Amino acid sequence: MDYVLKGDVARVKFAREGAAVRRVHAQKIIGEYDVGQHSFGMLCLLRVLYPDAPVALLWAIIAHDLPERLLGDTPRPAFIVLDKRAYSDASDKILKGTGFWETLSRQDQRWLSSLDICEFYLWTLDQENLGNRIMTKMRRRVELWFSKEAHEAMTGRAYNFMKEIINGASSNPDYWDPINELGE
Repeated sequence: MDYVLKGDVARVKFAREGAAVRRVHAQKIIGEYDVGQHSFGMLCLLRVLYPDAPVALLWAIIAHDLPERLLGDTPRPAFIVLDKRAYSDASDKILKGTGFWETLSRQDQRWLSSLDICEFYLWTLDQENLGNRIMTKMRRRVELWFSKEAHEAMTGRAYNFMKEIINGASSNPDYWDPINELGE
């Protein structure tokens, strides 16, 4: 069954409600982490790492997790037992039915997934800075994935950026501390 929204009001409501979906809901976190915050973080990374990105990629970043409004935020381990293809197909149908679908080149799809994992990794560092040691395990899982699969999966620019972050965070416990209000 297709999920179709008609009219601008319904589409705006759906997007706003989708942006409010809580991420990492199965873990104890400090503060909030929702789809809107995650997408904003990805847009900030895009601005720095790929400032001339095509507009379709910006819209895809904004919309990529909106299907979670209907499907929920599915923890990554769930895909060990769930059909990832079926979930992806359902997400695509929702994006198409709500008018938020974007067709991306293979390279821009790599950018989307690269920024997705990179933003999540930075969020785990934020959580650890706040004292949330539960996120250490998640951060290490991302680092393990990075050491094994990232070179093939990520764009070169995003890979190098994330490598710099991982190296900095592992060599200096103060590396990811907040920027001084007066500048560096």
